[in-house]
Amino acid sequence: MQQTLRPIYVIRKDRTVHYVSAQDQGLTVYFTGMDVNSGAINLTLEGMEGPDYVVVQAYEKPAISLVWIGLILLSGGFLLSVIRRAGESSFRHRRASRAQ
Repeated sequence: MQQTLRPIYVIRKDRTVHYVSAQDQGLTVYFTGMDVNSGAINLTLEGMEGPDYVVVQAYEKPAISLVWIGLILLSGGFLLSVIRRAGESSFRHRRASRAQ
């Protein structure tokens, strides 16, 4: 028998932590904590009958660094364009004042 349960771990803006359990056919899964240093999580199972094992899949998004690199490149390009436009504006202003 295969069941997919998704317990939720929520960190709110005020930095409070909330756990939302997942329940299906008498089986309840609670997310009870994690160790950031080792990457381990703690789950509590209630109401489990049958085999003495559980398969857990955890996903890590390694390509998120590409998003940050893209954001930095876009920000750098924006700053470069602002500096260039400011330079062009001051050049035009100086040129117009000399012509008078």
